[in-house]
Amino acid sequence: MYSIDWTLRAELTCYKEIDFIESKWSLKEVEKFIDLVEDKIQNLSTGILTGKPGNIAGVNILVLSKQTSLAYKVFEEVSRIELLTFWSNKVDPEEYQSFIEI
Repeated sequence: MYSIDWTLRAELTCYKEIDFIESKWSLKEVEKFIDLVEDKIQNLSTGILTGKPGNIAGVNILVLSKQTSLAYKVFEEVSRIELLTFWSNKVDPEEYQSFIEI
């Protein structure tokens, strides 16, 4: 099992996505998004490392839905995953590169 650590940026950007979903759709869609995030993070914690390598060494990108992706970093030596940031897939990931805390 891997421990999962949320960076402050991951928390803030996740809340930002939730706020966006709520403003554009409904509370039901927010609940679906939260369940999806929890499910994907649970999978990551079991060592099922999905996603593809990002443009920064050691950072992986996991597409959560058509709308949202998650950047995370794996620390194999201590069985830890650090969630870095969430973002809308409509935005070029290159723009978020400077925001990822490594």
